[in-house]
Amino acid sequence: MGQRRRKNVHFPFGGLNRGGAYRQSKPFSTMDCLNVRPKATIAGRERGGSRPGLDRSHLESLSSEVRFLEPMILLPTDGFTVFSDTFGGTVMASNWTITDGSTLPSILPNSLASIDDSVADASVVLDDLTTLDTSQAYTVELYIVPWNGAHHGKYKLYLRMDNSSPDPIVEGVIVELNLGGSGGGSVSDGTWTGTITSYVASTPTATGMSGGSDGQPEPGWLIVSVSGDNISVWWNGTQIAASVAVAAHSGRRTGFALECTEAGGLNLAWVYRVQYYGTVNTLRSMVVASAGGNIYYESTYGHMAQLSTTLTVRSDVGLNVAESGQKLYIADHGWRVNGTDGVTTSAPDTLDAVTVPDWTAHSIDVDDDVVVISNVGGATVAGTYKISSIASGALTLASDPGAGTCSFRVERAPKVYDPIAGTFTIMTATTGQVPSGCPLVCRYLDRIVFAGADIAAHVWYMSRVAAPLDFDYSQEDSQRAVAGIASDSGVPGDPLTALVPHSDDYLILACRNSLWRMRGDPAFGSALSSLSRTVGIIGSRAWCLGPEGELVFLSLDGVYILAPSGDSDPKQLSRETLPMEFMNINPDIMEVLLEYDVHSSGVHIYLTSDS
Repeated sequence: MGQRRRKNVHFPFGGLNRGGAYRQSKPFSTMDCLNVRPKATIAGRERGGSRPGLDRSHLESLSSEVRFLEPMILLPTDGFTVFSDTFGGTVMASNWTITDGSTLPSILPNSLASIDDSVADASVVLDDLTTLDTSQAYTVELYIVPWNGAHHGKYKLYLRMDNSSPDPIVEGVIVELNLGGSGGGSVSDGTWTGTITSYVASTPTATGMSGGSDGQPEPGWLIVSVSGDNISVWWNGTQIAASVAVAAHSGRRTGFALECTEAGGLNLAWVYRVQYYGTVNTLRSMVVASAGGNIYYESTYGHMAQLSTTLTVRSDVGLNVAESGQKLYIADHGWRVNGTDGVTTSAPDTLDAVTVPDWTAHSIDVDDDVVVISNVGGATVAGTYKISSIASGALTLASDPGAGTCSFRVERAPKVYDPIAGTFTIMTATTGQVPSGCPLVCRYLDRIVFAGADIAAHVWYMSRVAAPLDFDYSQEDSQRAVAGIASDSGVPGDPLTALVPHSDDYLILACRNSLWRMRGDPAFGSALSSLSRTVGIIGSRAWCLGPEGELVFLSLDGVYILAPSGDSDPKQLSRETLPMEFMNINPDIMEVLLEYDVHSSGVHIYLTSDS
């Protein structure tokens, strides 16, 4: 019998590298891999493993493809408040106390609350959230994580306990989710069962929750919503109890417990969170998204709600947005019809044209679109006009354009979402004329910047400082609205493809084959310089900023990086490693998105076909 020989195969910590022949590969690299990474998901250290699975960020699914997703920082006036513990450090924080004579959960080095089968129960109560208004709906949530491919026990959420003497089995509610089965080893199919138990004077009343299975052990949120004396429960996006009536408790104390029921098992929890309304206004983040032409907002963390409005945004392309003054400016764009033979009248305030025999045939919408009038003759006044009504013979405008002739464009208007007021409106200038038809928008030096319109793709437009609705370019002070191009003096500029503000230090104006940097304010002695005349950014979202402020972007020549100062040439990242994968990608048929992932310390590059 031949002798067996053992070979040590090293995990390719050097990653994917297709820059040379097999024998020329760099140490610890590989020419082929899929869904693997050198950093372990749970241990948080270099140890080859598979890419972590995806988990739903929100309970609700949006109607169709997401066209923008933007986190806003707000200071709402409704008292919305969040307590969150991500179990950092080495032990439980001081705002937790033990209940029922149990023990504190252990904290793993990678910030996970844990309990194994050597301890009967780990049960803790949170300090009193004195501002919590129990007359309004609130949620108590625990993010649960499997260990070694399985769940191993029970997870419990405590709520409505007495404020001064919290004990869930005396007064309060216990929501118990059993993910570990009973005896005989761990469960590997993600099966769950659960109960809601209401205690009054130590007397329990139990109600069963719907059981089910995820098909495999999954991480997910156990969420309990309290509305009056009714409890609703979700596990991993599935509602397993709806409006279960419980006793009329008056307490506001909450907590959780871990109970490992499987030999050699481990229960893990990553985050504990309480979302509630109180008497103090605090900063919060809110995700705003568009899908199917609708606007969605994060009503509470993990929940998306559709905004009730008659306005829509484009649903067939990615949209760019910019936040300023707790409002979101959306670069909605897209023309319906245009011409040079427009005729306007006063009383009635109409627009007509011989080249448009039927205005109703062009999908014009009175809520979403505006008419941009230029090259005027007679008494017609150039400007942007909202539409009052549409008939086959003419458009009726919402204000008097004057009587005469003009060129015209009917197109989607940029929009403004105000999450504090709950309004969604067409962006209308207080003075001057809001640039319409621009697919690019950003905030720079407290100005709203638009660019990339089809009629003048090389021109950028900036509002007045701290006045996002002022686009009056006739003023002469240093904070005035201003417009310009990214090119050398006397040379026509290339179409702009991306706007990249680097805080308030400088603004990158990107074209497909060139890169420009504006340092300072264009109305007060800014300097415009060329960073590259051969390399640019191929799409409006084909870039991201790294942890040190470096700019990572995709060009026609692959992935590049620009140092945080913006003073050096962009450097190639991908050609030596992946010489073909990122070359000559056509942004007209491929939507490109780059995002930096803090947790994974890397850049995600998403390439999505438009077809």
